[in-house]
Amino acid sequence: MSVIVHISGYPLAELAELSSVVDQKGTAVDGKCKDWSEVSWGDPGRGQLGRIPMGLWAARSFAASKIVWSTGSTRIAGGLFESEYMLETAKRSFHDLKEDFPHRFKGPDWKSEPNFLSWLRKVSVVDIESTNTRTSMERLAKLVFNTSGISSCIVVLVSSANHVSRVHRDAMRAFKCGTPLWSLQSSTVLMALSSETCYGRKTVLDTVIRDLGD
Repeated sequence: MSVIVHISGYPLAELAELSSVVDQKGTAVDGKCKDWSEVSWGDPGRGQLGRIPMGLWAARSFAASKIVWSTGSTRIAGGLFESEYMLETAKRSFHDLKEDFPHRFKGPDWKSEPNFLSWLRKVSVVDIESTNTRTSMERLAKLVFNTSGISSCIVVLVSSANHVSRVHRDAMRAFKCGTPLWSLQSSTVLMALSSETCYGRKTVLDTVIRDLGD
């Protein structure tokens, strides 16, 4: 069964060292928390993986055929979209992964930087069209069902601990889980995998889920 890992993006305006970030319309975007590094990379002091290393670890562990990097919500003015920036960060990360998170990246799959880069280039797909969680999941659904040769697929959704539940919900909507159409797509399995840091200076204790039950 084919495996696709989807890594949620995070606004580049939250990266402290960037001063000129815009949205898709070219409007300037200001960050609120400046926590991009913690969210996207993690907290090495505590051994907590952010979205990028958790996605890489999952893709390698599950022998993923694709890694989807999202989104196109923000970009450096005249430069990279946030999905492209995350991928470029990943390409430069081989030694940092082993140093910051040795408990995850010291195995035989992480011995050769050239092999790592070759693998990463081969499996990576960059989404610069989606602008939020909902459209990111819609783009993902199109990718899964438009990719030839995929008759059954496991989709691993990677995002922050206090965000991944919403990603999973929007993915279920995009893939039409629980509707009459789902029977045509039932060979697709959607899995949510939490990274180990949160976004927006919040925690999972601040996450609210409204359900039909109690």
